[in-house]
Amino acid sequence: MRSVFVGLVLFAVIPLNDAACWREKLKQGATHCQDAVDKTWHVVGSSWGNSKCHECDCDNDLLSCCTR
Repeated sequence: MRSVFVGLVLFAVIPLNDAACWREKLKQGATHCQDAVDKTWHVVGSSWGNSKCHECDCDNDLLSCCTR
């Protein structure tokens, strides 16, 4: 019975790993964000997907990327 419980807990936790996000504050007055994975530059206000399947957004003061 204990192994069934542990298995259920693991199956519940695994999807949480896929929803990883990271954020980076931009310098004041920045006009572009640099994707840390692909090293590509993107204008503030844009969104893109990179080669590691991250969905990224470049806002006025924040770059944020999350796994799809």
